[in-house]
Amino acid sequence: MTEVRTSIQRMAIYYLLFAISIIPCAVIPDIFPLRNLSAIYLLVLSFCLVLYYSHRVSPTGNISIMMKALSWMGLLMILLRGIKYGAVSEVDVLARHTWYLYYVPMLLLPLFLSYISLFISSKEKKLTYIIWYIVLALTIVFIVLVLTNDLHQQAFIFNENFANWDTDYTHGWLFYVVTVWQYIFYIAAVIILLIKCRVTSSKKNAWIILIPFTIGVVLNILLLTGTMPKINGTNIFEFPETLIFTAAIVLECCICLGLIPTNTRYKDLFNSFTITAQITDKKGTPIFSSNSAVPLTQEQFVLESGSRIGEHTILHKMVIPGGYGFWQEDMSELDRLNNELAEAKEDESQEETKEEPQEEKVEEKQPEETPEEETKDE
Repeated sequence: MTEVRTSIQRMAIYYLLFAISIIPCAVIPDIFPLRNLSAIYLLVLSFCLVLYYSHRVSPTGNISIMMKALSWMGLLMILLRGIKYGAVSEVDVLARHTWYLYYVPMLLLPLFLSYISLFISSKEKKLTYIIWYIVLALTIVFIVLVLTNDLHQQAFIFNENFANWDTDYTHGWLFYVVTVWQYIFYIAAVIILLIKCRVTSSKKNAWIILIPFTIGVVLNILLLTGTMPKINGTNIFEFPETLIFTAAIVLECCICLGLIPTNTRYKDLFNSFTITAQITDKKGTPIFSSNSAVPLTQEQFVLESGSRIGEHTILHKMVIPGGYGFWQEDMSELDRLNNELAEAKEDESQEETKEEPQEEKVEEKQPEETPEEETKDE
């Protein structure tokens, strides 16, 4: 229940931050540059998400790479939104192509989310990698087709000479294919997380992932059908922030459920150690330490790995990013065995020394043959 409670608390924080983005629409006039405050706010949140994943998610492995890539796609999506409605809003060609660029993060974000779910749920196999590359290649093809829409107009169909392109257009077959393509990956990612979780204890609570996913589906339906509530003529939520927050909350639930390895609870980990171990900064100040560990002296801190710091204790040292790892090895039993072996060898040497004079005396007592005995023998 602790995992569920933590997930709900984190979810509430995310949705509170999401809801705050409504405020600019409600109280700030839709004039430049004030209308960009919402985009700036979301841009800051997206950048914080990048930093958050860099700090909290374990820095190695494919999951870490995909989560950081996903957060950068979110940042790019919000940045493009701000550019389209701000910096290039008066230049039709640039504004239109910035709009097309939306589809780079919009298509890659669900793809990365599905990759993360696969890394969580199953072992890496060669066949899986081949499928990933094929899917990535198709996604790139769709991105190129959208970016070149001005040439073929199969995604968005405009009037002649692109008159009123921002409001008066229809969707072509490519738009529907691309839309279905990206939602397939969102659905697939959630299904994989629910069904194929490797961590059995987390699988019982994996249903919590359905909450943000369901909310995200409802918001996207409202946007696609044009029924999203408006304030001052503006949708309270748009596609970019809806997609980003949905993906981020789903991943946060995975983190809380223990499906994604994170850089947290190191203190609890060290407290459970039965060995004497600690991590220090570069100056020797303990950061994490086991219950049996004591702070090292300055003399001990500069010793080489494998040095003795007590009669029966060896100190091991390892360089890690930002500091050092230390652990102590108790050599009492090994030292006892070595002493017993040395004593046994010494006793054996003493016995051999005592036996050598006795053999010499025996040889001295043997009588020599007399000349008469030699004659008889002949």
